[in-house]
Amino acid sequence: MEEESNDSIVSPENVAFTSDENHETEILIPTNRLNRSYYIREPSGSHPIAVFAFVVFPAFFGIAFYFFSRPATERMASHSSSTEAVHDLTTPTVLISIDGFRLEYFSRKENGEYLAPTLRSIAKEGVYAPDGMQPVMPSKTWPNHWTLVTGLFPESHGIVGNTMYDPKAQRWFHHDVDHPSWWKGEPIWQTLMRSAKPSSVNESVEEAQNYTTGCVFWPGSSVVKHRPNVFWKYDESVPYTRRVNRAIELLTGGASDLGRKADFVTVYFEGVDHAGHMHGPNSREVNKEIKSVDDSLKALLDKLENAGLQHNLVVVSDHGMTEVSNEKRVDLSHVIEEGAVQDILQTPMGLWLNLNVTAEQLHEQLQRFSQNNKNIQTYLKQSIPEHWHLKNNRLVTSVVTMTAIGWSAVYPHQVLVPGSENPLRMITSTRNHVAPPKVAIYGDHGYDHNENDMQAIFLAKGPAFKAGGTVKGMRSVDVYGLLCRTHSVNPAPNNGSQAILTQILA
Repeated sequence: MEEESNDSIVSPENVAFTSDENHETEILIPTNRLNRSYYIREPSGSHPIAVFAFVVFPAFFGIAFYFFSRPATERMASHSSSTEAVHDLTTPTVLISIDGFRLEYFSRKENGEYLAPTLRSIAKEGVYAPDGMQPVMPSKTWPNHWTLVTGLFPESHGIVGNTMYDPKAQRWFHHDVDHPSWWKGEPIWQTLMRSAKPSSVNESVEEAQNYTTGCVFWPGSSVVKHRPNVFWKYDESVPYTRRVNRAIELLTGGASDLGRKADFVTVYFEGVDHAGHMHGPNSREVNKEIKSVDDSLKALLDKLENAGLQHNLVVVSDHGMTEVSNEKRVDLSHVIEEGAVQDILQTPMGLWLNLNVTAEQLHEQLQRFSQNNKNIQTYLKQSIPEHWHLKNNRLVTSVVTMTAIGWSAVYPHQVLVPGSENPLRMITSTRNHVAPPKVAIYGDHGYDHNENDMQAIFLAKGPAFKAGGTVKGMRSVDVYGLLCRTHSVNPAPNNGSQAILTQILA
């Protein structure tokens, strides 16, 4: 068979956010190549009458003849299996995120007892990734949470870091995270909200409703153009018990602001990540938080069981965590001249916006330094490793650095302050956002997503998923497609793999 021309293949990141300038009809058919979803352009010039006469009409009578020529018992069995499929598709899904829960925590013990027995029970009864789930780059909270619900790499969905600066708009991300200009792609709750639920046996087509969704703290869910039916904007002070109760209210129809049962709910827990940053991943504080979130999961499952609510459960984390210390620091304060750059991200991945020097000059300075210090690598944007999937976004700076696992970079932090006369006025700050100066050991993430300590967790349990199974090669970009298949809705263009879902779905 003749190989298809590459000109006929359009990657999802290009399809999702561009329109056909000639306004020609375009049919996009999903296929899989190199473990990614692509879309092939198909000619759409066939005459509709010809299509009906030669394709639709014969197919209709062929199917009708086959169906009615079968024994009545077989036709009844066919109807029964269809009813079961509809029931599965209307089963609500709960997506749980445990921020900073690295893979090793799943097997961690204290005094001979597992710290997370509930998670281990979910894995035993459902399907999980024993080698972990690979996060996207950078392995940070905001990029990965948006990838989990859109199936897009950060270079496509736009959230390329926890901190970003748009030099064109002169806007910082952390000052207005809800501004819609940052966020691209379609989150799973919007995909569901635009999709009609399958009608049950006792419902007519006219009574069918679209899926209903709610988010209990999920990054991006409060952005105006991406909101679910109901959402709670992130508030760290809200205890886990209240978050669990809110999820139950949404799922059982007890939430007054929703008025009906939700079909899809997210819940977010951040304590494990915070403890890992402040005290290190091997600390007692982290162990305490692992127990706390596991207890909260048990409470959620117990309440669902008491309510008699069948459900599909997906539990993920956004990234892992590794131990760093003040003894493992790469000091860049004497390498880069103050005022020459703006550090958008500093460590472990550094995004450096060159101001008073060219990108080539800045890269040369850092490159000379890194030749004698193997704990930091320097890249021009075009030479960023392909597996990071970052180089095709304008918010990624012309010069990027990455420290070795367990190492951090130190540079006097500077802030771009918009002003009427000089919008790029530099103000040097003594703030060191690597770690408090008196802390000897702490934790961090953001390193290359192939590192073992950066691997996240993935578990799924419910009627839609296999029981007692495992999945190999799971990535955070694959979760969105899985959630779409769970409810049999058409996904938006994404970078996930359809092939891997056969390891997960029942």
